[in-house]
Amino acid sequence: MTTSPVKSLLDEQLEALPSMTLAFSHKTWHGALSLAWDAGVENVHAWSQRFWVGGMWQVQYEVKS
Repeated sequence: MTTSPVKSLLDEQLEALPSMTLAFSHKTWHGALSLAWDAGVENVHAWSQRFWVGGMWQVQYEVKS
């Protein structure tokens, strides 16, 4: 399978969608994932970024609206 050198209209529209970040913090990694699950994130392991800051785990999810 090859990739087209020209972007399709659909590709351009998907890139133009605004995005937002959801972030959850907890003192344990499991706790941060649990908070994400409780908030309605279906696949908590599909995070976009994770950090260990000041003794707290922070996990972030990018959401396209």
